[in-house]
Amino acid sequence: YFSKLSGMLHAIQENIDKYYPNETSETSNTMGVCSMDVKTPKIFISHSSKDEKIVSAFVDLLFDIGLNTGHIFCTSVPGCGVLVDNDIYASLKREFEEHQVHVIFMLSGNYYSSPACLNEMGAAWILQTTYTSILLPGFEFREIDGAVNPRQMAIKLDESADHLKEKLGQLKNNFIEKFGLSPLPDTRWESRRDAFIASVTSSINVTHKIDISDKAIQLLNAACNSSDGEIMKSTDLSGTWISAGKTQFVRSQERKEVAEWEAALKELRTLGLVESAGSKGVIFVVTKAGYDFIEEYTDKSST
Repeated sequence: YFSKLSGMLHAIQENIDKYYPNETSETSNTMGVCSMDVKTPKIFISHSSKDEKIVSAFVDLLFDIGLNTGHIFCTSVPGCGVLVDNDIYASLKREFEEHQVHVIFMLSGNYYSSPACLNEMGAAWILQTTYTSILLPGFEFREIDGAVNPRQMAIKLDESADHLKEKLGQLKNNFIEKFGLSPLPDTRWESRRDAFIASVTSSINVTHKIDISDKAIQLLNAACNSSDGEIMKSTDLSGTWISAGKTQFVRSQERKEVAEWEAALKELRTLGLVESAGSKGVIFVVTKAGYDFIEEYTDKSST
């Protein structure tokens, strides 16, 4: 078998121009093997448009280390997205065909609520591209689902400052090497990195300024005032029920009422005020941001 395979490979080598007439070049090596074009690296940032603010700040950080609009494909950032009148999926397909793409998944409740984002995740998995997962504030490791490996090292934007700085530094060094960039002076990198972290922290601390429905506030307030800080969603033969503490919020099984409380729960999860306590979406617990929100909301209501 080895001799047969060896003979076949030699035959291909000696007749390479017949097998691949359009891929030979004058720069072929001395053994007659054609030189193949090496794909240039590119970063694709897969994200929900609802998370545009943090995504844009992250892209600015990538610009700070020396990357430019030609290195990044991101639909929420001017100059890095799809040209006018071009189909987004056709453009994305072309990027994967022409470049060695490194995907950055900006994971959040918004991300997993978006069919387009899940399609992008599936495409990256099929093509076996390298990727980095970045968890946006309020999104936990246990909530990672789909084609992303939850055991792979990821960056959590609301983890401790020391860990976040270290992981961002590793990502910076990785991209500098991959794109052949000039090393960034430490003082400049630290300044830009800390500015990015400050912008993330600011986005966490302004939850009291967000628009939130009355039903979402009622649900969150009941959970915060309970000892376990939990919201339960259950479905049985009698219908769908949502409760927190000792309060049952779904009083009837009229579809409109059930849909309103389901939307309130989804709203809290999207805003990072509660998070799933398991993979089945039955128990949700209040996050620190949720407790902070209710505390500030209560203080403002009493003044």
